Amino acid sequence: MFSKKTKLYGWSEYKKYDCEVFFPQNKYEICDFIKNNKNIKIIPRGHGCSFGDQAICSSDLGAVIDISKMNKIISYDEELNILSVDAGIQLKDILKFSIPKNLILASIPGGLEITVGGAIANNVHGKDCFKKGYFENNVISMEVINSEGNLIKLSESENPEIFKNIFYSMGLLCIIVNVQIKLIKIPSQILNVETKIINNLNEMKNSFDSLTPENADYCVAWLDCFAKDENLLRGLFQTAKFEKYHKKQIKINNSYFESPDKKKIFGLIPIGFIWFIAKIFFKTSIFKYLNSIIFNLSKTLPKKKFIPFVEFMMLETKYLPSYKSWFKPHGFLTIHPFFYGSDAFEKIKQAIKLCQKYGVIPFWCPIKKYKKNNSHPLAFGGEGYSIVIDFFPKEYSEEKLRNFFNDFEALILKQGGNYYLSKDQIMSKEFFKKTYPKLDEFKKIKSSIDKNNIFISNQFARLFK
Repeated sequence: MFSKKTKLYGWSEYKKYDCEVFFPQNKYEICDFIKNNKNIKIIPRGHGCSFGDQAICSSDLGAVIDISKMNKIISYDEELNILSVDAGIQLKDILKFSIPKNLILASIPGGLEITVGGAIANNVHGKDCFKKGYFENNVISMEVINSEGNLIKLSESENPEIFKNIFYSMGLLCIIVNVQIKLIKIPSQILNVETKIINNLNEMKNSFDSLTPENADYCVAWLDCFAKDENLLRGLFQTAKFEKYHKKQIKINNSYFESPDKKKIFGLIPIGFIWFIAKIFFKTSIFKYLNSIIFNLSKTLPKKKFIPFVEFMMLETKYLPSYKSWFKPHGFLTIHPFFYGSDAFEKIKQAIKLCQKYGVIPFWCPIKKYKKNNSHPLAFGGEGYSIVIDFFPKEYSEEKLRNFFNDFEALILKQGGNYYLSKDQIMSKEFFKKTYPKLDEFKKIKSSIDKNNIFISNQFARLFK
């Protein structure tokens, strides 16, 4: 197994770390490495799509085991629609294989470059979370490597206690190497997508209240966080449902499955060059006008349309490919808070108003509805809602950001919410411990599974100790 010293960063590229990275070609090289290097702390890493320091173990702490070379489809059972894959395979490569067969995965996010191993460790969710729940519902079994360098099989019947705790484990319990997942049959590859114009908080709340698993397969809303007063929480509310008998013939556009960084505008101009020019003029305030234009333009567009599933899932790839290049070399920051209770929308209103007070306003802000999740001590979400606050820290002074972070944490703590660990890179240790009250329970689980205490990340060192 070869290694190299390099700088690693999370998907937002906000902070870089000096790391020693090992690149195994198969699971047996990982077993040998662990058995022969018992004093080295490690963390597994897939495609590096966690936003911050979750899949990073800097050189001063240990090393990184990069499993991205372990990315193959191992086998497919046509009768049962069960796919066996390496944990380093990306979700988009699974969809590229499955969609032509009218098969998909549930509970997947819009960023489909994440690996199956990462999807499990973070128990990711998607626009169907209100109906399908979390990624764990796709997983039948898996094979992992423990801290003693041994291969172990996990399922609901085989090592069930370890199996159920792998989800949300943030890579801190073992290294996932093989996964068996159940693919879902869909009636067609076409979605009937309906978009509603939402003018205020009450309309947004009523739209989500009327959402049921029977009337939609997917749902997401987009908030214009610059809107104030009577227009606060205005935006677009979008639902999608599979068409059962749609006869439209479609051809899979394989460009959706390519790396966004390789895209070219008009087939000629590299997308990276476009973002390089665009970022010269970039300021968050631009979105005050862009959001208003999009909101008003949407009033003139068809409220219903039929689009391919792959296009719906990869809207980011279609309209904003490799958009994070916009923020280089400084990167961006994300806060992903959750809001529980019947007054969730009032809580969201308070959060947006605090953003407006500090001028730290998300340039686009999705809102999703969730169903009840499992009882894992690091579980994010449940019955409620989340928003995503992306912003460009370079625009603000350190003092303003520090005050904003402190006040925002105080607000979410008062509301009884928490942050999604997969997108965290700025959470304080005090806030983490108060909003994840089962932390000690996780530490006991970690001690029982990670017997040699070798799995550690920079996020673990920053928050858990």
